[in-house]
Amino acid sequence: MKEVLPIEEAQRRFEVYLQQLKLKKTPERFAILNCLYANEGHYDVEMLYTVLKAECRVSKATIYNNLQLLLDSNLVMRVVLDNQTAYYEKATLRPHYHIICRKCGRITNIQDQGLLNMLKTWQTKNFRMEQPTLLLYGKCKRCKQIK
Repeated sequence: MKEVLPIEEAQRRFEVYLQQLKLKKTPERFAILNCLYANEGHYDVEMLYTVLKAECRVSKATIYNNLQLLLDSNLVMRVVLDNQTAYYEKATLRPHYHIICRKCGRITNIQDQGLLNMLKTWQTKNFRMEQPTLLLYGKCKRCKQIK
């Protein structure tokens, strides 16, 4: 399965990143990080807001702004689906790809070293791949069986 940083290491790296930017270490910032690292899956802003508003005072603007900080610090990854919805998940140490069911919307992560090796061969001396993303659309096993 995909490898991720332990939550304590992610928190430490985020602290260092915030110090470098001379930004405050607010509880809301760490609540967003902790929510993504404590749970599996992909979260849009609405889902994060629903979970976080029970824990702390947080606005959607705060979530958006801090997700950008988490993206910039490479602790979180964003996947934008063809319906333009952005989903966020904890960053992985190894690349992975996404299978999206067009019927139920479920997002499943897959890892394929052969696919990664093939993508690496496409790199040129003028381009360095940093975060390969691949979205595969279809129907999941459950939805395929439902007519």
